[in-house]
Amino acid sequence: MADAPPNSQPIRSININNLLSPPPRPEEIVHVDTYTDPDTNKDFMLWEDICFVFYNALYVRHKTRAISFMRGPDFNTLKPFRIAVIPGEVLDIVVGNPQETAPQQQQQHQP
Repeated sequence: MADAPPNSQPIRSININNLLSPPPRPEEIVHVDTYTDPDTNKDFMLWEDICFVFYNALYVRHKTRAISFMRGPDFNTLKPFRIAVIPGEVLDIVVGNPQETAPQQQQQHQP
């Protein structure tokens, strides 16, 4: 991942029906922009950016751990929805089958 753009998180999609996670090949990886929260000083990526790349995204996974949206001190989900960055790792974006998710997701993500 030496050629990764600065301030980005590498991600790739894996299908919900095949959650095996072999090592990623370079052509599978997409980089999304990351940001730093001014209050916590933690880096994150926006769920909206993930859905822009993978319209049928369901959730984010790191190895066997599902990664939830970041939460504030009151444990409420922060908005806009944010996913913590894991430097040096490729995160899996679990996607649904296109025929099952396309119409619903496309309506939600149209500009």
